[in-house]
Amino acid sequence: MRIWILALLVPAALSVPARAAAQLARHPYDVTSYDLNIRPDFTTGEISLRARVAIARARGTDAFRFGLSPRYRDVSVRANGHIVDVERARSTVTVPNAAHDADVVLEFALAGTLGKSDDEDRDAIDRDSLFLLWSDRFYPIDYADWARVRTSILLPHAMPVVAPGVEISATPTSAGTWHIFESRTPAVKFSVVADRRWVSRTWRLGGLRMTTLLDSEVAALAPALHRTASDIVAYFTRLHGYYPADAFTFVTVRGIFARRALSGCVAYEPGYLKRTMDADGYDAHETSLLWWGYALHGEGPGAFQWTEGFGDYVEVMYTEARHKPLSVNLRRARERYEALGAADISIERLTGNSPQPVIHGRLPWLMDRVRKEIGDARFRAAIRTLFTRFRWRTFTLDEFVSVFERAAPPASRQHVRALLQGR
Repeated sequence: MRIWILALLVPAALSVPARAAAQLARHPYDVTSYDLNIRPDFTTGEISLRARVAIARARGTDAFRFGLSPRYRDVSVRANGHIVDVERARSTVTVPNAAHDADVVLEFALAGTLGKSDDEDRDAIDRDSLFLLWSDRFYPIDYADWARVRTSILLPHAMPVVAPGVEISATPTSAGTWHIFESRTPAVKFSVVADRRWVSRTWRLGGLRMTTLLDSEVAALAPALHRTASDIVAYFTRLHGYYPADAFTFVTVRGIFARRALSGCVAYEPGYLKRTMDADGYDAHETSLLWWGYALHGEGPGAFQWTEGFGDYVEVMYTEARHKPLSVNLRRARERYEALGAADISIERLTGNSPQPVIHGRLPWLMDRVRKEIGDARFRAAIRTLFTRFRWRTFTLDEFVSVFERAAPPASRQHVRALLQGR
């Protein structure tokens, strides 16, 4: 058993035919790779970014649409070497495929000042750190297309950085240090975070490299994070069937509200990390989102919300397996949800503005009822099926419900569907 667990912790690549089929289920073309070249200026706050985006099976596609920050002052794009006129509208950029080529390489040249993050109360670039968040659209982002990514970034010397994949080189130059990261497994929603104040510690769990990058004020928590994160990652890997990234990193980020999951990375505000470790002694919630958000996620209205809410239940399963109390956040969410009464919101109407108790205080308990209805073995098999069938792709709410419905005994299927549809 021990050998099997460690083998699961070595990320595995999906075969090309299987990945192609997964992408065809979403749209006819496939973003296969990104090559990002990033030059931030820590004095002026300016950023210069070049992105090479490779797209396959694009014949018949008239245009490609990406999310892109409206704060970029300069945007130029080449398609297969030819300059093209693009359409920018709010937070998107649309690039025409006038030649209807089957294989397209888009080359973006971007420059501007990103300023403050849209999602967090901190700047993208300050004197000591860098915070390039996927939801701020610092690169031309396809939110639902998994791709391999290479990131090259020029930073001041002795500034640690984390990006998707693993760091393959760090080359000092007169202008700073060029860091290069490459992902072996497809990734989605890329973020890049750096801070000259981090204290770094690294260890291995089987074949998986695990790192903490912590502010000095909480660096003493590193041993506890090593111990608890190793156990949580191993448990979730067994539950879901694989580890979804090339490495695991736990970082602190000054100025964010509380915590968030990034690709292969869990990020906490330093003070919030200390309070969480004092209250709970571990993080399972954000770690679970490395699966329920970065190995796959839902599509359609409210998808990010219901994916996370249903995914909360694997945190419940972990605490149950380790005989731990529920985290403070989950307990409070349940208490607040029960106080809402008739003010409930249907799953189909969830949005980013929906009350958090509706998401975190309701959906995990629906999953618990499903588990009790169909039995533990069938429930675990359904999770494995979900994470095999929809690996590196999105799924609709109906597809999600169908996985658990089909795992149920015939007499329970109608009830399971009603539960997961919130009826």
